[in-house]
Amino acid sequence: NPSMSDASSKSPRIFDQLASVDLHTIPWAWAVKKVPPKAKYRLLNRLFLLWFGFMLACVWCLRSLGLDRTGGSLSSRATMLIFRSISKLYPRLAIGNIERFRRSVLRIIAPSQLDDLVAVDSLQTIDPMTKPEYVWIANQSLTPEHFRRYVFYVHGGGFAKGDLAAFHHVCSLMSRELDALICFPVYPLCPESKIPDIVARLLDSYRRVAQEVPEWRPVVMADSAGGLLAALMLQAMERENLSSPNALVLLSPLLDVQLSSASIVDNQDSDPIVGVDLIRWLCDLAKAGVELEEISVDPAALRHFPRTYIVASEDEIVRDDSKWLQTALSQSNVPNEAVYWPGICHAFPLLFDHLPEARKAIADIR
Repeated sequence: NPSMSDASSKSPRIFDQLASVDLHTIPWAWAVKKVPPKAKYRLLNRLFLLWFGFMLACVWCLRSLGLDRTGGSLSSRATMLIFRSISKLYPRLAIGNIERFRRSVLRIIAPSQLDDLVAVDSLQTIDPMTKPEYVWIANQSLTPEHFRRYVFYVHGGGFAKGDLAAFHHVCSLMSRELDALICFPVYPLCPESKIPDIVARLLDSYRRVAQEVPEWRPVVMADSAGGLLAALMLQAMERENLSSPNALVLLSPLLDVQLSSASIVDNQDSDPIVGVDLIRWLCDLAKAGVELEEISVDPAALRHFPRTYIVASEDEIVRDDSKWLQTALSQSNVPNEAVYWPGICHAFPLLFDHLPEARKAIADIR
């Protein structure tokens, strides 16, 4: 794997701010849409745990009897079965109404737990009345002595959903595993904003951090639809002659809003998270009113990309986007490596708490 260490001999200034921030005084109302901790949510969480335990027991019994020869861990197999069950209802519940889609996703996010998280906006504490361009995320275990790299994390969500509420926990875990201080840009969503506007916002955030942190040369990391946003941002950086990041890490990237790859059809029954109808609806929202070349990865621009590491599933619906990028980078003589995991879901490294495969995938990035 590409070495992503970009440590500086002196501690970054941001740590002085992190050390002085009392976690419990940070106002989070502007970003973290907390699910009210009412009895019904506690009941739903317990029911989900029972459901997961039942699936786990079923998989164990089937494997013990030799009736289930699929690969992967018991927990990943049980998780796939649960997602497959949910996917039977999910498109009918979500497609066609963007607000209902966002609410349906928000409902499955547990009430936010911020105990292992510290975040500040740039070099100052967050103002609850102002939604910042980005926030810093660091696990409490991260200290200046252990710091090795910056990560600029572009979240996914089909261009239409995703915020700090959904990603703060996994970013905190990545901070711990990668010894990284993570910059999490807060970008607008489709359809209220167009992809070129989102990319411009990401680039502004990246440029602002570069001005404030002299040793800024991060690893750009992205998952799912964030992969296209990150790639377009790198293309824009090259046009503006901005210095290249240290490395690019993509987790199950969605790169083609035309959905022209073979895996869209071949894997439509094996990807329990992203269905064909759902992804087509999201991509239609994303490309509405925009010229296709504005939101497409230019193969000629790939020669300016940094070394790249790709993690994807063999069974996910956008698998071929990763394979196309891997081939195109090799043809452009850009150092790259791609790892394809069998029998697992789209963007599985984000399920860090639950799947041993996810923990292994994140550990391999180091």
